[in-house]
Amino acid sequence: MSEWNTRHTLLIRAKNNQDELAWEEFASYYRPYLYLVARRMNLNHHDSEEIAQMVLMKLWKKLPEFDYAQQKGRFRGWLCTVTGNTVKNFLKSQKARLARYEKVKSQEIEGYLNKVSLPEIEEIAESEWRSYIANLAWENIVDDLHENARDCFLRFSEGKKVAEIAEQLGVTEGSCYVYKKRVEQRLMKEIKKLEADLG
Repeated sequence: MSEWNTRHTLLIRAKNNQDELAWEEFASYYRPYLYLVARRMNLNHHDSEEIAQMVLMKLWKKLPEFDYAQQKGRFRGWLCTVTGNTVKNFLKSQKARLARYEKVKSQEIEGYLNKVSLPEIEEIAESEWRSYIANLAWENIVDDLHENARDCFLRFSEGKKVAEIAEQLGVTEGSCYVYKKRVEQRLMKEIKKLEADLG
């Protein structure tokens, strides 16, 4: 991730769809997010994997002509539109296929397809993005954190009281607050960096 200094660099590298390494790195960051969005729309595991793959294929084709202009909105907004359209087209094709199945089986499949929630894709995509970026940021910083700082932050996250945390870690309550604040600042900095790089 260190070589991706800005969002522009990430997109420029990925726009060259002949650069396999750049594309693999790009896909490794976005595939889990696309999968999570599809799952939140009530698609099953297999269909969510398929949606993620379909969106990545569309991105691979469209990114070379994608022109990033900040005033037009975020890359994530465009990604959300592509994902929503992919799900809509997927559902249309599944419903067309459904018409060819025998009656009993088709009712079962229709029930599943009707559970897929399209209207809130923007809300789902934004919620999943925040969670995905926060988890990715944590993974990026956790190994660099002092053990007490990491353990203190995790215990605060679990809702434990400061007195209990201080006793468990053998540090003062004041130190607990300092550790928590330092980790929060580091985490927010990493989240902002990822938002700029991937956003």
